[in-house]
Amino acid sequence: MFEKIEVWRKSKAEDMIFMFLCFKDIETGYFYVQSVDGYYRDDKISKREGLMKNAVELFLDVSPVQRATGYASLKEAIDAAVKDFEIE
Repeated sequence: MFEKIEVWRKSKAEDMIFMFLCFKDIETGYFYVQSVDGYYRDDKISKREGLMKNAVELFLDVSPVQRATGYASLKEAIDAAVKDFEIE
C-alpha cells in the first residue's frame, strides 16, 4: 500500500510550478517520486486531468518501488528528482 503525496514547487520562471507526484510505501516508510509535471498559469484543467490519468496508468503498470529509488525522507526523494530531471 502506498500513500499519495503531491508536492508543489515554484519554478524560477515566474508563471510556472512543478508538481511532484510522490508515494510513501506504508510498509517500509520509503518515499518515491513517480513523476514531475510542470504547469503554467494559463494551462487548462484538462491538462492536469490528462496527466493524472497517465499517472494512474503508470502506477498500475509499474510499482513505484520498481520504477524509482526509495528514500528515507520526502525531501531526499524530491531533491534526487530535481537533480535527475534538471529542474530549476
